[in-house]
Amino acid sequence: MSTTTTSTIHQSIRFGIMVLTLISQSTIAFLFQPSISSSTHQHPFHLLKLPPQLTRVYSTPVDHDTPVDHENNRPHDKYTRPIKPQLIKSKERSNFWYSDSAPAPLTEDQVLPYQPKLDADGPLPFGSYRTVGLPQYEPKRTCLVTAGLTFQNVRKQNREDIELERIIANAQTMIDSGFTSFQLNLPQDPKTSLRLHDNDQTTGMETNAEQVWMEENIYRRLVQETPPSVLSLCNLGTRLSIPYWNYEGSIGNGSMIRQRIGQSILNIFGHAGGCIDSLQVDFRAGPGPKTDSKNGRGSRSEPEPGKYQESMSPYTLDVMDTLQDMQREGLIRSINGVNFPASALRQLKDCGFHLDTNQVTCNILDPNDYYGDLQKFCQEADLTERPMKIIRNSPLAGGLLADKFCRISHRSRSRNGSPLAAYLTPSEEWSYKHALEGSWLKNFNARDRKSADITKKGLWLPFENKVMETLYNIALKHRVDVAAVAVRWTMQQDHLGSVLVGTNLNARYDSERPFTRPKDLRKCFALHLDEEDMDRLWSVSGAKPLMNEYENDFGNEWGFDDPSVDFSNTNTKLWL
Repeated sequence: MSTTTTSTIHQSIRFGIMVLTLISQSTIAFLFQPSISSSTHQHPFHLLKLPPQLTRVYSTPVDHDTPVDHENNRPHDKYTRPIKPQLIKSKERSNFWYSDSAPAPLTEDQVLPYQPKLDADGPLPFGSYRTVGLPQYEPKRTCLVTAGLTFQNVRKQNREDIELERIIANAQTMIDSGFTSFQLNLPQDPKTSLRLHDNDQTTGMETNAEQVWMEENIYRRLVQETPPSVLSLCNLGTRLSIPYWNYEGSIGNGSMIRQRIGQSILNIFGHAGGCIDSLQVDFRAGPGPKTDSKNGRGSRSEPEPGKYQESMSPYTLDVMDTLQDMQREGLIRSINGVNFPASALRQLKDCGFHLDTNQVTCNILDPNDYYGDLQKFCQEADLTERPMKIIRNSPLAGGLLADKFCRISHRSRSRNGSPLAAYLTPSEEWSYKHALEGSWLKNFNARDRKSADITKKGLWLPFENKVMETLYNIALKHRVDVAAVAVRWTMQQDHLGSVLVGTNLNARYDSERPFTRPKDLRKCFALHLDEEDMDRLWSVSGAKPLMNEYENDFGNEWGFDDPSVDFSNTNTKLWL
């Protein structure tokens, strides 16, 4: 082999070694690019004379202050950083056997409020308000505890003794405490009502003096002196009566009803441009065998037999037709009934009319108005688009179910143990006669077969030992007042719309002590009666025998009270 050929081979080998060295260096520099300083290093690919496109790409200096995405092998900042999708945990309840979808959050109408440590002031807990009525009429929310404005406790005093400034200040205190619903709790005994005139009413729609005075003085002052943002949360209700069934005149194609509603709007707002938040329509019964002509249930003609308190006044449909027209016109937000029986509600429903709520009396002494046909009607209405709610009136039985009557001193008792007449207010005296002597005495004797019959003369001591002592023990258990337990028992009944508690805002007779009604009412939101407490109160209540929970579920259905059925062990054929 010649010398020229050998040198050529050596040059080729050296050139190949040099090329391989350059390629290996460029590869190492490319792989470890972040660790190489951009200020002192020129990329090895510049020595290979690459195409201009590749040269511009790889000749860009590297900024080591910018974070590098090693996955995509390029620098980026916080705006160009790829967003990784977050895993959303499913809220459905699932196990080996089933899988349920995520439950929807509860609304305020589905919650019964309960807050153990509720402050004396401030907002009420979640669920303390209900929205009743069609949305197109923009009904206002109703508080679960409605203040029933009344003057029964000061009826023996003159109108001049009532301090209007004190009334308005106490009403604003109620609003500040969250009790924004007000109703006119007119007297139940017509003999104690203050009339506009001394003559007997002829139509049944005339307004008594108390309603006119409260509309013109209390409601109007609240409308004028309350800020609009607060007034929009208040629900101010008034009342309307239906004409007597034997009224011989004419209601003028609804003009009499429109005049009556227009007068209430004028009394409340001072002008004709207002709107009634809630209108309570009193039920007027039709002819019956036990009626008289003074209260409009009597007979100027021959009464229809067997329809006492079941038939309604023939003017009821005319009144409802006019009220619904006024509701469509924007003059009334909500139409509610007072003491309507289930049969009358079904007649109204068949004719296309509907009441948002129905107000009945319900307390521990007399809970019978709701249970029965009215309860079945409410259950049927739950299946429709417009359910029926119940406003329960007189949860304290006119004041009898309060701490005032727990362990009365001997100075305030008569010989038979009952409180003296001077110890009772007019509302307490009325409830003593109708609720205690009427409903509770009759039904408790019929239901409690083991105890001896209670007479009217010896009524108070059994009532005090059974009802008041049970209330006192439960109140001591929850550390609240007796009145709070009685109101809470009424609140925990079915189809609750609100509880109407009589509230005396007014007068000079209680000026020696501060107005504590809002603080007392707030206590019923700070406790919850368990099943044992409810059963104890039901056992001493004035419920009818068939309304007892265990007799209703077992005795009446399975025949436990049937004397013809023998459940003793001697009847072997029955058990076999």
